[in-house]
Amino acid sequence: MIPAPSTRGARKRRTGRERTDLWKRVGAFVRARREELGLSQGDIIGVLGCIDADADPDNEATTLVEFLLEAVAEGTQLTIVESGFDRVPAHRRERAFRMNEGGWATQAENLKKYVEGA
Repeated sequence: MIPAPSTRGARKRRTGRERTDLWKRVGAFVRARREELGLSQGDIIGVLGCIDADADPDNEATTLVEFLLEAVAEGTQLTIVESGFDRVPAHRRERAFRMNEGGWATQAENLKKYVEGA
């Protein structure tokens, strides 16, 4: 007899709407305990600022993110290109772009720190 696979630690697949609702609850929890957790408002915005309550993640177009690596004299150059904002609803496009741009700048800096520390 073959034992049934364990579901321990298995993650439930959530719809975009469920993920957004979950992040809203997480955000409310963190904001309510900001001082207790020793977080600044900037920390909270940095972590949770990517959530857009006006978005309908189940019905909105997604963007495409490309990571381009190029050998250069100093090592490897990473270029991050995100396209598809023309498919984001016009009333949300600028905000989506700004939010994503800031997120990728932060992630690129995190990657730089990781590589330089290796």
